[in-house]
Amino acid sequence: MPTLNDYHDRLTGLKEKYMRYWVNPYSSAYADAHEQFHKTLDDQSKYDAMKAELFMMAVTLGIGAGLGALYGKTALKAVAFDKALKIVCDRNMNRVFNLMHTVSSSPSGSFLVGALWDEAAKKVGDTVKTQVQKLMTSVPVKEQTIANPTSFRNSLQNYLLDYVIAARDTCIALQDSNLSEGEKQKFAGAMFDAPFFKNAPVTEIIGPQDVAAKDIELSFYMVLLMNSDRIMKTTYYVRGAHEGKRVSYRPINVPTTDPKYPKPTSSHSHGLGYIEDTFETIDYISPGSKVAERIDKLHNERFGSKFFKDATFFSWGFDANEIRAAEKMNERIQA
Repeated sequence: MPTLNDYHDRLTGLKEKYMRYWVNPYSSAYADAHEQFHKTLDDQSKYDAMKAELFMMAVTLGIGAGLGALYGKTALKAVAFDKALKIVCDRNMNRVFNLMHTVSSSPSGSFLVGALWDEAAKKVGDTVKTQVQKLMTSVPVKEQTIANPTSFRNSLQNYLLDYVIAARDTCIALQDSNLSEGEKQKFAGAMFDAPFFKNAPVTEIIGPQDVAAKDIELSFYMVLLMNSDRIMKTTYYVRGAHEGKRVSYRPINVPTTDPKYPKPTSSHSHGLGYIEDTFETIDYISPGSKVAERIDKLHNERFGSKFFKDATFFSWGFDANEIRAAEKMNERIQA
């Protein structure tokens, strides 16, 4: 029968599996995608405009595969509470986040100890119990680390280490408790059968690194396209002998499929000495030829066809059709 000491002795090997088959390949693929994305954008200002919260949508590709598959979908729900992810979720791209929205709400202790966590929690003491419970609200990648591949990798590694440390401390607390040897063996068996140990990876979760890097990079561009629409408000006015025009912009925070997606409007007002006509239209920011060419290349390699179907793309402009296609494509990449 396995013992708690056996479990403790095998934690180093367990950590190495997660490092080798999840943290290392995924962070490397992310770094490759990040570098190529940076090179492709037309100028630094476009890169700066790609805010950290937008990267988060693309990053879920690897997080979902790494955590959803490995952790038995027990701890991922906490990710949705991260501020950066919430900003992206506000765009109602729920299906993009299906790996997060459909996860179990089981406590993170179940991920480490299995069905016996409630019983184990009474034996390990408040310090260890609190330590394990904190895992439920921790996130693998934070907003301030997302734009730097090195920080990104460190965040993934630290997230893994938090789980390894919690598993070790739980194991030690149970071993040092006044439980009988039979009860200790029961908990040891539960920890060996729990998702953290039982579902440890034996192959690279993200698949071939070069393919994963291109998927992540393509997802970056899809997010960029999805956030390229905005409302343009134009007001033409006459005040006495003076006439002019005012133009302002505001973001659109819902996808094109949402019933609340804005529609063009117009209004007229007049009074003593003034006339105003206001028009609200949807304005689209074209990604530029360099970005479009890279998107087409990646899409063709991945799916056997170009993303932009019309060769005259830049003669007729960029509009909602591309945004809708980007929304669907991001779902397809992350399915």
